[in-house]
Amino acid sequence: MKKSYQSGTDQSTPTPSEPPSDAAQDDKLIEVSIIASKGLSSLIQFVDGDKQTRRAFVPVKSVVDNKCPEKTIAASVPYGMEWEKFIQPVTISPQTIADALRSGGFWDFHDIEDDPGRAQSIIDRAVSVIAASICRLARQADREAKP
Repeated sequence: MKKSYQSGTDQSTPTPSEPPSDAAQDDKLIEVSIIASKGLSSLIQFVDGDKQTRRAFVPVKSVVDNKCPEKTIAASVPYGMEWEKFIQPVTISPQTIADALRSGGFWDFHDIEDDPGRAQSIIDRAVSVIAASICRLARQADREAKP
């Protein structure tokens, strides 16, 4: 492998006759989408081992043909809010939704069958307190995280 060192960085490039190192072969490649790139960083989106969609910042050069080494992703800087932290303390009771439906004139399944769009709208309004609480908690956490 040829190595050239400039500015203290390893600029290694394999020669055509040399196979990739064992470390490179062992590192699983993950399908990614590049959301944005700026300077030396790319914001990527990928599906993790738990089948959750995630985003992270990785070096631009680590993404080739929409694939990024798993080890690079594991060492990356995650992007986005950890919504789970803010959703868990927020709940809405079945009684709140039932009260909203009754207040809207929905007393049995025929009422919902006759106007499912309005029933959904009533449920959405009842549940909107959760979105407001999540937003409030996330905003508070963001303020506390700033120096």
